[in-house]
Amino acid sequence: MFAVMSDSRLGMDGFQVTFKNGFLVSVQFGRFSYAEFNESNIPIRAEVAVIKASSREFVKLGKYDDVLGWQTPERVTSIMHWVSCLPADISVEKAGKICQWAVTPSE
Repeated sequence: MFAVMSDSRLGMDGFQVTFKNGFLVSVQFGRFSYAEFNESNIPIRAEVAVIKASSREFVKLGKYDDVLGWQTPERVTSIMHWVSCLPADISVEKAGKICQWAVTPSE
């Protein structure tokens, strides 16, 4: 399922995708998000969060982070792929460990 969010008063722009496994990926690129814009004010990097839809619990995407900022379109789609493959019965904690491994850039 898709949901689009836009509220210029609050500086919120983005969308959410909820997968069959019950996890959703939130992609935000409003002015108060951890996003980056080009000279034409078009978002080129976005903020990403992963949430268990039923409990509204955030999946930890980093040691201290519930959200990842300044993600490229390629990273956003990679995160979405990993989240879509999570088992429906996985705990939020275990999902976080898998997602942290999947989203950690290789050096």
